[in-house]
Amino acid sequence: MDQRCRRCIRKAEKLVSVSDENIKDFKDIMEHTTNRQKYFDRKLEYYKNLDLKLKEKSKLVIAYLDKNKFIENFKEDKLYEKVLNAKREKIPISAGVFIFDKERANYVYGGTYQEYMSLMAPYKIQMEMIKYTKDLGIPLYDFGGISGSFKSKSKNYGVYEFKRGFGGYVVEYIGEFDLILNFIGYNVYDKGYDVYREIRNLAAKIIKLTK
Repeated sequence: MDQRCRRCIRKAEKLVSVSDENIKDFKDIMEHTTNRQKYFDRKLEYYKNLDLKLKEKSKLVIAYLDKNKFIENFKEDKLYEKVLNAKREKIPISAGVFIFDKERANYVYGGTYQEYMSLMAPYKIQMEMIKYTKDLGIPLYDFGGISGSFKSKSKNYGVYEFKRGFGGYVVEYIGEFDLILNFIGYNVYDKGYDVYREIRNLAAKIIKLTK
């Protein structure tokens, strides 16, 4: 684990498992993240079913920021005023989904509120889940995919740097490819999907503003 990674873990906050009481916090984080990245989020029932159907084979977690602890110790932080004016004592800032099999713990996906990214909560989530995986006796911790580009100026280099910081190593698979049988239909779908996604995200924002 590199020095930057250790520093980020120390700065992060409390990790809590998702339950019926806080699953809305979890869903809001994931929805915020997918909207920002222009993807679609899963329905709430999907996340509930992970726990219901997979039981101990899955784990959903949330990182919470302790408001009182933060304003006491980080008065110079750029987030100080935002946290000071927050209505909640425990502020949800990041979340993750993990699925386990006999030999592997799989980090499936996660999310973070953009305004709290500087707190590096995903580092805390990963470290706590690595320790949890060790307690389960599972030998392999899988951080999930990377783009495959290792150049520092590439678009998704930050994802690789984040996972490499924990001492991870790259395992290369064959990857995913599209076999296009109908070029016209494929292009219509591809462009139409982008338009549909933009309209859907815009509609979601309007609904939130009118609530």
